Amino acid sequence: MGYIIVGDTDKYKGCLVYTIMGGRDLAEKVLDRIKNNPDDEDKRMMKTHHNFRIEETKPENEWWNDPFLAN
Repeated sequence: MGYIIVGDTDKYKGCLVYTIMGGRDLAEKVLDRIKNNPDDEDKRMMKTHHNFRIEETKPENEWWNDPFLAN
């Protein structure tokens, strides 16, 4: 099981914002940072996205980890 942070825009729901290269604990830390102590990248994302949350992913659905895309 993997984890991502998603957010919504005015037009779309569940947009991929961050991929988490770690477990649920790391995903919760990233989400806490976004909500309580955002860095510059978080602030940039907050200009167009809202309702940030954690979603679980299955390896077969993690297109961002596809080795074909890395080449």
